[in-house]
Amino acid sequence: MIKHNSQILLIGKNSSFNNTIAEIVGSQQDLIITHLEDLHQLEIYSLIPDAIITNLITLNGESKAILHSIKLKFPDCPVLALHYHTDSMIIEGILRAGADKYMSQDVTEDDLLSTLRSLAHQS
Repeated sequence: MIKHNSQILLIGKNSSFNNTIAEIVGSQQDLIITHLEDLHQLEIYSLIPDAIITNLITLNGESKAILHSIKLKFPDCPVLALHYHTDSMIIEGILRAGADKYMSQDVTEDDLLSTLRSLAHQS
């Protein structure tokens, strides 16, 4: 049986946090990560990811519009939104806007990886 490596797409400006996420995910044998720095790069991105991580803090614009753009390009791909908000009303808005899962930026490495694997297997 051939083992499938999950394609993970990280969308967010180049930052130490995003670089850390890319290193954590990229160090896993079963996960392959691609990092796009802005939404304009989605237009030329041709692979279909198994899951998407978006760091909403590093993208200019409203969370709802960002998630809408991602879901237009990849309607069936699960999206993990990262942000620093802990207010439940803001988190619910992010989820209603198209994120399948929300995690704060203080997520542990183990929680991040298990959530990504779970999302990737949903697609």
